Amino acid sequence: MRGPVAQAILFCSLALSLAVCSSPEGSGVDSDARSAIDLVDGTGRSVALPGAATRIVSLVPSATQTLDALGARAAVVGRTDYDTLTWAADLPSVGGGIRPSMEALISLEPDLVVLFGGEQDFDTPARLDELGIPWVGVRPDRIDDVLNMIRVLGQATGQPEQAGKLIDEIRRGLDRIGRDRRQRPSPRVAYVMGGTPPWVAGPNTFIDELIELAGGTNAFGDLDALYSAVNPEELIARDIDVVLVSDRSAFEHRFAPGARVEMVDGDIQLPGPGVVRVARDVAEAIQGRRR
Repeated sequence: MRGPVAQAILFCSLALSLAVCSSPEGSGVDSDARSAIDLVDGTGRSVALPGAATRIVSLVPSATQTLDALGARAAVVGRTDYDTLTWAADLPSVGGGIRPSMEALISLEPDLVVLFGGEQDFDTPARLDELGIPWVGVRPDRIDDVLNMIRVLGQATGQPEQAGKLIDEIRRGLDRIGRDRRQRPSPRVAYVMGGTPPWVAGPNTFIDELIELAGGTNAFGDLDALYSAVNPEELIARDIDVVLVSDRSAFEHRFAPGARVEMVDGDIQLPGPGVVRVARDVAEAIQGRRR
């Protein structure tokens, strides 16, 4: 599995001199919030920052979205090739979120790097440690992980109250969607990401949770992996009612001839602060309530 899809799912990513001046205008970071910050990141690692971060390189696209949602857009000085937000297009890229260009990253002189807290890349955090560059790991695999990422980045940017408000807003939105699913049928649903053979979302994933929240049952909820390639014959055998795709070219209808195929927001592959919007879109697609 390659390209932006793989980056979004696996994610979904330097203080050579720490800025001690006021935060950039419009960054959303309080210029007085320079007192030390202690937090626990998404990997369970304790992190001590000398103050609120004002120059951030984000190696995780959903973290970039989160920083934007927290009002800290102007604090982001670097991104990856997989960040698709319009406002981030003019920011310098450091390559991929996994094993980025350290030369490009260091040149941006960030006071914080946000990276994907997985086992795919041990080199980057080790190198950052050698250079004395602060970093936090996030791993937005599930909805609770997304909320924790918001909390961590809110702390790191000196905006814990804004993060708390955003988390509460998301919880209320998801609760409303969950209540609406009651008394509705529970169709068997598959999210197909494309590939040859096609990849699907398995159990204990953000997508699996959205399907369940919307009142569906993940047809591949018994897989041994979070995401996996499956034989086309297995798609046929699963007796699927609804196939969700973010790209119609990613799925051949003959593999589930009796299923209704629905397009959903591509951010379903990018667990982030837009989770309520994505969850609502998934619910409408699964229940056949598209306007």
